[in-house]
Formats: sequence, structure tokens, C-alpha cells
Amino acid sequence: AVDGRSDAEIAEDVVGKALEDFSRQNGEPGNWLTLHTPAKEFEMWNDLGLLVSNVHNELEEAMHRTSGGNDADPVNLLLGTLRMGIADGTGLSMATDLQDIMFGTPHVQAIEANVGVLAKDRVNLAMHGHNPVLSEKILEWSVKLEDEARAAGAEGINVVGVCCTGNELSMRHGVPMAANNMQSELLLVTGAVDAMVVDVQCIWPGTVKVAECFDTKVITTEANVKIPGAMHVPFEVETADEAAEKIVRTAIEAFVARQGKVVQIPKEKASVLAGFVVGASAGVLSNVEPEEQRTPRMD
Repeated sequence: AVDGRSDAEIAEDVVGKALEDFSRQNGEPGNWLTLHTPAKEFEMWNDLGLLVSNVHNELEEAMHRTSGGNDADPVNLLLGTLRMGIADGTGLSMATDLQDIMFGTPHVQAIEANVGVLAKDRVNLAMHGHNPVLSEKILEWSVKLEDEARAAGAEGINVVGVCCTGNELSMRHGVPMAANNMQSELLLVTGAVDAMVVDVQCIWPGTVKVAECFDTKVITTEANVKIPGAMHVPFEVETADEAAEKIVRTAIEAFVARQGKVVQIPKEKASVLAGFVVGASAGVLSNVEPEEQRTPRMD
């Protein structure tokens, strides 16, 4: 129920429902699974014993099946794999919904992509990882400290995306996508990246060694992701602004130290459309083929 209730009250209910999907012990199907699954699939999964109740339980079951060698029946292992896939989809659906609530639903927009989005005369700050709270705050403070960067001799601050958090920034804010996961170290070889900020997943162990060759600052932010040689700035929700401000200022200082050094930025870059989420895709299709012009297909 939402009528007559504050956003905070509604949010508390939503968070409670989300936490249930990681803690429920009564065997009932998960909330997000029930919400998103078409009735036909829901019935089939129920018949096959695939309905997931608690995502954490599925992870524990998977560990028991594999690391301890407790499960060796091919059919049972395949069914367990399907359950893990459904658990994964449940978590992804939940994360998408909550991120859209916090940061806004993405919309289709044109961006630029590839290494050529780096700019020699700007502070190049690469966001790499998966935590959208971190990337949103870094972007916010890059705008707030734009004048400070200009005072340091830069033409501005150029936030670019790498990997999944880059996609988040691209589809919500039009931030250029500099590299995918496999290109992340190649981005550093340009000598133009002043700071690469990382959080969790897809961070190559050799990133810092490559960065050291070009005096690029690698900044880790998560307590369980620390790399020898990298600068660590703890990032917690309660102190997000202080951490983001420190990170952006570090990138500005690195830009000043970069002056006079060799920079080689490839010219290659492409124009890309990003932000094709369900609602936005439906809007684009309605413009291409308005509903009143559609004719039923007979094939």
C-alpha cells in the first residue's frame, strides 16, 4: 500500500521484502521470483522443484554440491545449476529495481565509446567496477570540483566508464564508455589516465603494476579489495561525500603531476546508443512504429 504513506515508510517495506529473499526459512518462493516470473514458468518451475526461497541457501547448497563432492548425479547437478541461475536472476532483478529507485530509470541516449574518449588536457578519472553508489558520488563531486580542476590547469574533469559501473554511468548520465573489462589495463597504457577508481569484481591483479609504469593512481575503495601499491580510500555510505571528494582531488593532483609526460591517446572512438531498459525500449519502438500503424503478423 502506498496511498497516504511517506516515501520512507514505503521504502522500509520494500527493503523488508528484499531482505526476506536472503533470510526466509519457510520454503516459500522468493518475493522477487514471484513478482517477475510469468505464471506458466512459475508453474513449471514449481513442478520441477526449482522455485528458490532463499538466495543464501542456494549458495550454500551449491558449495556443498561441488567443493565437498557431495553430489555426483548429472541430472541432480543440472537441476541445481538451474536453481542457481534462478537465484542469480532473482538477485539481478532486485538490484536493478533498487538501483532504478535510487538513481533513476535509464533512458536511451547517445554516448561515445572506446579509448579515444580520453582527453589529454582534462583530468581523466576512470570508474571501474560494479558499485553504482560509488560511481554516482564520484560523478557528483567531479562536477562540484570542476573549477578546482581548471584552477590546476585542466580544461575540466573527464569521468569515463570501465566495465559494469561504466554502463551504469552511461545509461543514466551519458558518461563516455572508455573500456570493457578486457581493455582496462590497455586504457592505462595511454599515460592519460590520472586515476582509476575500483571497487569489486573484474579488477585484474596486475592493474597496479601497469599503472605504476605511467604514474597513474589506482584507488581501491572496498574493505575486501586491497591491492599492494594502490591508494586505499574506504568508501562507506555514511562517509560517501568525504571519500568521493578525496578521490576526485587525488585525480586532480595526479593531473598536475602528469604535465610534461608523454601521452598517447588513440583516435578511435564510436558513437553508441545506451540505456535500452524495458521502459525505454518500448518508448523507442513506439516512435519507430506507432501503435495505430501496427498490423498483426500472421506468421
